[in-house]
Amino acid sequence: MPKLPPDPDESQFDPEEGEPAYEFDESAGDNDDPYAPELNLIPGVGASFAAVSKPVREGKPNSDTYFQIRPEPEYTRDHYILIFRENDEKERYAIAPSLRHLVPDHVYLHRVVIGVNLHGTEFVWAVRLYEQTPEIKKGFSGESWSASAFEHIETAKKMWVKLKGDTGAGEYICTPANGTLHAPQWSGRSHKELLERAFKEKTIREADHPVIKRIHGEA
Repeated sequence: MPKLPPDPDESQFDPEEGEPAYEFDESAGDNDDPYAPELNLIPGVGASFAAVSKPVREGKPNSDTYFQIRPEPEYTRDHYILIFRENDEKERYAIAPSLRHLVPDHVYLHRVVIGVNLHGTEFVWAVRLYEQTPEIKKGFSGESWSASAFEHIETAKKMWVKLKGDTGAGEYICTPANGTLHAPQWSGRSHKELLERAFKEKTIREADHPVIKRIHGEA
């Protein structure tokens, strides 16, 4: 059987990687919540957007999944996400603000949207914000993936779609559903609640977390 081309998320190319762009302060005051929107803002930059028991997954929907994105502005937030790559596997972690300065080369600003599939399973999708990274050179391929994702996210706020990566073009192909499908089933949870559930097992709150130790070669 011929080998199929890899999905862009599984290839050696990583649109998340690039030059570190932020300087983090170890002092977070009284609030050290990695999910708090007010602790994920860039000073001087204006933000563009100010229950059922089903699980909430983290990550982009796969290429065969039809989904919609929640359109209300309060369900789109910017958050710093730690990206850790090991053995060709990429993982995302929420990280407490007071710890971001320990691993600045691995923490990037993302725009986090909320989606749902036809079965009513909600997901949290974090898309890298390259426009906030002045060190990134114009034309860097990771930026094209993010730009494509943001374009199709707007479409997915209005209709059911599915996305497939085109590695040659460095972008996603959006396919709307042909049929008349039911309205999306949202849980009613807040953006913060959904983020907490999606990253429940992938939240870094302590400096001795195994991921931080592995980044520093201590484990």
